[in-house]
Amino acid sequence: VRDGFVTRKSRPNSCTLQSRRRWVSSSFRMSKTTYIESNNVSSFIDSIDTFLIDCDGVIWKGNTIIEGVVETLNFLTSLNKRLIFVTNNSTKSRQQILKRIHSFGITCSKEQVFGSAYATAAYLASLNFKKKAFIIGEKSI
Repeated sequence: VRDGFVTRKSRPNSCTLQSRRRWVSSSFRMSKTTYIESNNVSSFIDSIDTFLIDCDGVIWKGNTIIEGVVETLNFLTSLNKRLIFVTNNSTKSRQQILKRIHSFGITCSKEQVFGSAYATAAYLASLNFKKKAFIIGEKSI
């Protein structure tokens, strides 16, 4: 996180600090990697209004926050960037995810947290889904 804004869980081996490149996945094209030169990072950040940030493996790993995350998120917030925290971990409710985020000293609201269970419910609501559904999964679903 400190060396660039990564939308995957790990950087490719060819991307090193010495290369002075930052990489992110191209907008909506996860298969192609785009490199950003160090001198273009500011203009790249300026061009983005909202950052979708995965939780597991990006903000924390196990019970440990990843170094530099709080500072990076505070920096983006100071630039009035919208931060959305996402996770495909369906075993936790939005409130549980929010509590975990807060436990690492990160400030955010419940409206900024989208777990897979909540995202599914929001999607069905957007379709005006009125039928019965049988849910199989953890308690938080």
